Amino acid sequence: ARVRFRVRVKVRVSVRVRVRVRMRAAMPRRAALVGLLLQLPVLQLDFSEALGLTFDLRRGRRGGVLRSPRLGMSSMPGMDPDDVRDPDEDIDGNPGKGGLGRFFRSGRVVDFRSDTVTKPTFAMRRAMFRAEVGDDVWGDDPTVIKLEKQTAELFGKEAAVFTPSGTMANLMAVLAWCERGDEFICGDKSHMFLYEQASFAQFGGCSPRTVPNDADGTMPLSGVRAAIRAHDPMNHFPVTKLICVENTHNMCGGRVLPISYLRELRQLADAAEPKPLIHMDGARVMNAAAALNADIKAIVAPVDSVSLCLSKGLGAPAGSLLVGPKAFVDKARRIRKALGGGMRQAGVLAAPGIIALTRGAKRLHEDHELAQMLAEGAAGGPTLTLIQP
Repeated sequence: ARVRFRVRVKVRVSVRVRVRVRMRAAMPRRAALVGLLLQLPVLQLDFSEALGLTFDLRRGRRGGVLRSPRLGMSSMPGMDPDDVRDPDEDIDGNPGKGGLGRFFRSGRVVDFRSDTVTKPTFAMRRAMFRAEVGDDVWGDDPTVIKLEKQTAELFGKEAAVFTPSGTMANLMAVLAWCERGDEFICGDKSHMFLYEQASFAQFGGCSPRTVPNDADGTMPLSGVRAAIRAHDPMNHFPVTKLICVENTHNMCGGRVLPISYLRELRQLADAAEPKPLIHMDGARVMNAAAALNADIKAIVAPVDSVSLCLSKGLGAPAGSLLVGPKAFVDKARRIRKALGGGMRQAGVLAAPGIIALTRGAKRLHEDHELAQMLAEGAAGGPTLTLIQP
């Protein structure tokens, strides 16, 4: 007999798809790509170098969609917010749309202690990772060389030297302009006098002679003139070698020194005997340029040297520059080595500094606008006093 069997087989197939994506396209294309991929029921994305993280995206019954903060979407549990970019900034560090409403809805904590607590952007972090480096002590780190050259050209000076901090940059300036036993003039509320440990005396044997600062951050020209030591045939007095100004002036409420004042100070110094040089503590001088809507060259033209901090409102993680004549910068570079400021593969710090100088400076006016809004909103409070910069 012939026997027939009929077998019915039911097969359930589960498919898991793994996709490797390199996010190098423009932001709208990347967003469209992610939107398309989210149509898959189960998806694991390895974002590799561009995003630096791997995670599962799930949709449907298993509960919601986890999205990437670096694509401007909601944050993931357990992810360090310092490792992701600002959601209003694209992958190249350009500002996006969203405004204050989006900022306040995000629930972020705003830290008003200082502009030194700014954090580097995603573009800065990426630049650090990709920075071309050499040995800056040997003078062959190409990224440091580029930063120094760009800064010198921006300020209209001959040369610049990259330093670990603004305090070191100011110390290098005093030690390069002055000899042991010399004197320099500064304001009694200046950062150099109050907050730099009298490093000029510690390491250089130089002494400050203070002139009381006016409320606007300037030193009265009559006071500066009186503080300059006249020629001393009996050799009793120190020699006045330098005048130091601060712009913007921190302890005077962030006041901007008028360009006209700096030019008058230059004329005063040139008419004196001996003729003192002028150094500007310009940690926030780019803020002064933004506030005055002026070319930075016009602001620093009356001074012989200027320091600039990259890690305040400009947003870089570290570093300052000292700018001035080439012979002065060469001497300052030698002093930097003696102070322990010679760094090797410093291009990883210079790279975000380049972004800070080229992109960060263009957004300082936004900081000023937001600060003004905050000041006006808080001015009616019983415990706050509004000081106009």
